[in-house]
Amino acid sequence: FNNLVFFSTALSVDEMMVRFFGRASLKQYLHCKPDRYGIKLWGLCAANGYLFNLDVYCGKNDPSIGINLLACALGSRVVLQMINPLLNGLSRKKLSDYHLYFDNFFTSPDLLIHLHKCGLRSTGTVRKDRVKEKHEFAKNACGITPITPVKRFSRAAQERVELGFPRAFSLYNNYMGWVDLHDFRCKKASPSITSKKWTFKIFSRIIESSITNNTVIDAA
Repeated sequence: FNNLVFFSTALSVDEMMVRFFGRASLKQYLHCKPDRYGIKLWGLCAANGYLFNLDVYCGKNDPSIGINLLACALGSRVVLQMINPLLNGLSRKKLSDYHLYFDNFFTSPDLLIHLHKCGLRSTGTVRKDRVKEKHEFAKNACGITPITPVKRFSRAAQERVELGFPRAFSLYNNYMGWVDLHDFRCKKASPSITSKKWTFKIFSRIIESSITNNTVIDAA
Protein backbone atom coordinates (compact mmCIF):
# COMPACT_ATOMS: atom_id res chain seq x y z
CA PHE A 1 0.00 0.00 0.00
CA ASN A 2 2.85 2.39 0.84
CA ASN A 3 4.48 1.93 -2.55
CA LEU A 4 1.46 3.31 -4.40
CA VAL A 5 1.38 7.02 -5.16
CA PHE A 6 -1.07 9.07 -3.10
CA PHE A 7 -3.60 9.65 -5.87
CA SER A 8 -6.16 11.36 -3.59
CA THR A 9 -5.51 14.80 -2.06
CA ALA A 10 -8.20 14.30 0.62
CA LEU A 11 -6.97 11.87 3.29
CA SER A 12 -8.39 10.79 6.64
CA VAL A 13 -6.88 9.07 9.68
CA ASP A 14 -9.07 7.02 12.01
CA GLU A 15 -9.24 3.81 13.99
CA MET A 16 -10.70 0.42 13.02
CA MET A 17 -11.56 -2.66 15.03
CA VAL A 18 -10.94 -6.28 14.06
CA ARG A 19 -13.43 -8.46 15.93
CA PHE A 20 -11.61 -10.80 18.30
CA PHE A 21 -12.82 -12.55 21.48
CA GLY A 22 -9.76 -14.64 22.25
CA ARG A 23 -7.01 -13.91 24.72
CA ALA A 24 -4.42 -11.36 23.70
CA SER A 25 -2.69 -8.41 25.31
CA LEU A 26 -3.60 -6.33 22.25
CA LYS A 27 -7.36 -6.71 22.76
CA GLN A 28 -9.20 -3.41 23.22
CA TYR A 29 -12.71 -2.22 24.03
CA LEU A 30 -14.30 0.66 22.12
CA HIS A 31 -17.90 1.45 22.95
CA CYS A 32 -18.39 3.65 19.86
CA LYS A 33 -17.61 0.93 17.32
CA PRO A 34 -19.92 -1.81 15.94
CA ASP A 35 -17.28 -4.37 16.97
CA ARG A 36 -16.56 -3.22 20.49
CA TYR A 37 -14.12 -6.01 21.41
CA GLY A 38 -11.12 -6.72 19.26
CA ILE A 39 -7.76 -5.51 18.02
CA LYS A 40 -7.46 -1.83 17.22
CA LEU A 41 -5.91 -0.71 13.96
CA TRP A 42 -4.94 2.72 12.65
CA GLY A 43 -5.72 3.48 9.04
CA LEU A 44 -5.01 6.18 6.47
CA CYS A 45 -7.59 6.25 3.69
CA ALA A 46 -8.39 8.21 0.56
CA ALA A 47 -11.73 9.85 -0.16
CA ASN A 48 -13.00 6.70 -1.90
CA GLY A 49 -12.10 4.32 0.92
CA TYR A 50 -8.74 3.16 -0.48
CA LEU A 51 -6.33 2.22 2.31
CA PHE A 52 -2.83 3.70 2.00
CA ASN A 53 -1.38 2.72 5.36
CA LEU A 54 -2.25 0.36 8.20
CA ASP A 55 -0.80 -0.19 11.66
CA VAL A 56 -1.67 -2.32 14.69
CA TYR A 57 -2.08 -0.58 18.03
CA CYS A 58 0.43 -2.22 20.39
CA GLY A 59 0.02 0.11 23.37
CA LYS A 60 1.21 3.57 24.34
CA ASN A 61 4.73 2.30 25.04
CA ASP A 62 5.20 0.43 21.78
CA PRO A 63 8.95 -0.37 21.45
CA SER A 64 8.79 0.08 17.67
CA ILE A 65 8.08 3.82 18.08
CA GLY A 66 10.95 6.05 17.06
CA ILE A 67 12.70 8.01 19.77
CA ASN A 68 11.64 11.29 18.16
CA LEU A 69 7.96 10.45 18.69
CA LEU A 70 8.12 9.22 22.28
CA ALA A 71 7.40 12.69 23.67
CA CYS A 72 4.35 13.19 21.42
CA ALA A 73 0.79 12.50 22.46
CA LEU A 74 -0.61 9.19 21.25
CA GLY A 75 -2.98 10.78 18.72
CA SER A 76 -0.26 12.98 17.25
CA ARG A 77 2.13 10.04 17.12
CA VAL A 78 -0.36 7.95 15.16
CA VAL A 79 -0.99 10.69 12.59
CA LEU A 80 2.72 11.28 12.03
CA GLN A 81 3.38 7.56 11.62
CA MET A 82 0.52 7.18 9.15
CA ILE A 83 1.57 10.08 6.92
CA ASN A 84 5.31 9.48 7.16
CA PRO A 85 5.50 8.05 3.58
CA LEU A 86 3.64 11.14 2.35
CA LEU A 87 5.92 13.60 4.15
CA ASN A 88 9.08 11.84 2.98
CA GLY A 89 7.93 11.30 -0.58
CA LEU A 90 6.70 14.75 -1.58
CA SER A 91 8.13 18.24 -1.58
CA ARG A 92 6.60 21.03 0.50
CA LYS A 93 5.08 22.57 -2.63
CA LYS A 94 3.27 19.35 -3.56
CA LEU A 95 2.21 18.72 0.06
CA SER A 96 0.18 21.93 -0.03
CA ASP A 97 -2.27 20.19 -2.38
CA TYR A 98 -3.15 17.58 0.26
CA HIS A 99 -5.63 17.92 3.10
CA LEU A 100 -5.71 15.62 6.13
CA TYR A 101 -8.81 15.04 8.28
CA PHE A 102 -8.99 13.48 11.75
CA ASP A 103 -11.30 13.55 14.78
CA ASN A 104 -10.89 14.86 18.33
CA PHE A 105 -8.83 11.85 19.47
CA PHE A 106 -5.93 12.94 17.27
CA THR A 107 -6.32 16.74 17.31
CA SER A 108 -3.81 18.80 19.28
CA PRO A 109 -2.32 22.28 18.79
CA ASP A 110 1.21 20.89 18.49
CA LEU A 111 0.17 18.50 15.74
CA LEU A 112 -1.62 21.19 13.72
CA ILE A 113 1.34 23.54 14.01
CA HIS A 114 3.78 20.82 12.97
CA LEU A 115 1.69 19.82 9.94
CA HIS A 116 1.37 23.47 8.95
CA LYS A 117 5.15 23.87 9.09
CA CYS A 118 5.52 20.79 6.87
CA GLY A 119 3.15 22.36 4.34
CA LEU A 120 0.28 19.91 4.90
CA ARG A 121 -3.23 21.25 5.49
CA SER A 122 -5.33 19.57 8.18
CA THR A 123 -8.73 19.80 9.83
CA GLY A 124 -9.82 18.20 13.09
CA THR A 125 -12.50 18.43 15.75
CA VAL A 126 -12.00 19.35 19.41
CA ARG A 127 -13.90 18.27 22.51
CA LYS A 128 -15.42 21.00 24.65
CA ASP A 129 -13.80 19.71 27.85
CA ARG A 130 -10.34 19.90 26.25
CA VAL A 131 -10.50 23.60 25.42
CA LYS A 132 -9.34 25.67 28.40
CA GLU A 133 -9.38 29.02 26.63
CA LYS A 134 -11.44 30.37 23.77
CA HIS A 135 -9.60 31.70 20.75
CA GLU A 136 -10.83 33.50 17.65
CA PHE A 137 -9.33 32.32 14.37
CA ALA A 138 -9.32 34.59 11.32
CA LYS A 139 -9.28 31.61 8.98
CA ASN A 140 -8.30 27.94 8.80
CA ALA A 141 -7.31 25.50 6.08
CA CYS A 142 -10.83 25.30 4.68
CA GLY A 143 -12.29 28.72 5.36
CA ILE A 144 -15.82 29.63 6.38
CA THR A 145 -17.40 30.60 3.09
CA PRO A 146 -19.42 29.55 1.23
CA ILE A 147 -22.07 28.77 3.83
CA THR A 148 -23.99 25.61 2.96
CA PRO A 149 -27.63 25.33 4.12
CA VAL A 150 -28.42 22.05 5.90
CA LYS A 151 -31.42 20.82 7.86
CA ARG A 152 -31.07 19.48 11.39
CA PHE A 153 -33.60 18.45 14.03
CA SER A 154 -34.20 21.09 16.71
CA ARG A 155 -35.33 19.87 20.14
CA ALA A 156 -36.67 23.28 21.01
CA ALA A 157 -38.80 23.56 17.87
CA GLN A 158 -39.42 19.77 17.63
CA GLU A 159 -38.87 19.91 13.88
CA ARG A 160 -36.11 20.07 11.30
CA VAL A 161 -34.77 23.59 10.86
CA GLU A 162 -32.33 25.03 8.35
CA LEU A 163 -28.84 25.95 9.54
CA GLY A 164 -25.85 27.49 7.83
CA PHE A 165 -22.81 25.19 7.75
CA PRO A 166 -19.37 26.76 7.25
CA ARG A 167 -17.29 25.26 4.47
CA ALA A 168 -14.91 23.64 6.99
CA PHE A 169 -17.81 21.69 8.53
CA SER A 170 -19.10 20.52 5.16
CA LEU A 171 -15.69 19.32 3.96
CA TYR A 172 -15.03 17.52 7.24
CA ASN A 173 -18.35 15.67 7.02
CA ASN A 174 -17.64 14.73 3.40
CA TYR A 175 -14.13 13.32 3.88
CA MET A 176 -13.84 12.07 7.47
CA GLY A 177 -15.79 8.79 7.27
CA TRP A 178 -13.73 6.95 4.66
CA VAL A 179 -11.78 4.82 7.13
CA ASP A 180 -15.11 3.57 8.48
CA LEU A 181 -16.18 2.85 4.90
CA HIS A 182 -13.04 0.77 4.31
CA ASP A 183 -13.66 -1.08 7.59
CA PHE A 184 -17.26 -1.80 6.53
CA ARG A 185 -16.17 -3.15 3.14
CA CYS A 186 -13.55 -5.35 4.79
CA LYS A 187 -16.24 -6.95 6.94
CA LYS A 188 -18.21 -7.72 3.77
CA ALA A 189 -15.13 -9.49 2.37
CA SER A 190 -14.41 -11.28 5.65
CA PRO A 191 -13.92 -15.07 5.30
CA SER A 192 -16.10 -17.46 7.28
CA ILE A 193 -13.03 -19.03 8.93
CA THR A 194 -12.73 -18.22 12.62
CA SER A 195 -9.68 -18.48 14.83
CA LYS A 196 -8.66 -17.81 18.43
CA LYS A 197 -5.21 -16.65 17.32
CA TRP A 198 -4.89 -12.89 17.00
CA THR A 199 -2.10 -13.27 14.43
CA PHE A 200 -4.54 -15.00 12.08
CA LYS A 201 -7.05 -12.18 12.52
CA ILE A 202 -4.45 -9.58 11.55
CA PHE A 203 -3.39 -11.68 8.56
CA SER A 204 -7.03 -11.99 7.50
CA ARG A 205 -7.53 -8.23 7.75
CA ILE A 206 -4.55 -7.61 5.46
CA ILE A 207 -6.12 -9.94 2.88
CA GLU A 208 -9.50 -8.21 3.31
CA SER A 209 -7.93 -4.78 2.88
CA SER A 210 -6.16 -5.94 -0.28
CA ILE A 211 -9.42 -7.23 -1.73
CA THR A 212 -11.21 -3.99 -0.78
CA ASN A 213 -8.49 -1.86 -2.36
CA ASN A 214 -8.69 -3.87 -5.56
CA THR A 215 -12.45 -3.34 -5.77
CA VAL A 216 -11.94 0.41 -5.31
CA ILE A 217 -9.37 0.51 -8.14
CA ASP A 218 -11.61 -1.57 -10.42
CA ALA A 219 -14.58 0.71 -9.72
CA ALA A 220 -12.51 3.78 -10.60
